[in-house]
Amino acid sequence: MKSSKVTFEWVGDIHYKYPYMCVYDDMDEINPFMEIAINENKEIEFNIYKNQRQINISMTDIQLIIEKAKEFKPKALACGD
Repeated sequence: MKSSKVTFEWVGDIHYKYPYMCVYDDMDEINPFMEIAINENKEIEFNIYKNQRQINISMTDIQLIIEKAKEFKPKALACGD
């Protein structure tokens, strides 16, 4: 099984209190498969999008996503407050 390479995009949207981060894999760099967001309790939330294809991510990718989320949280909270 091939490991996907994930990329991240910071998104600011006037409809949301906090910015969020879209997560893409190397097979589709236009449509994200996941969103990292801050919920109303100021906690990290991972939203997985329904997709037409199976997305395989490795343990390394998961660890990278979690690390990015940890880095993202204080920056996003600072933008929303």
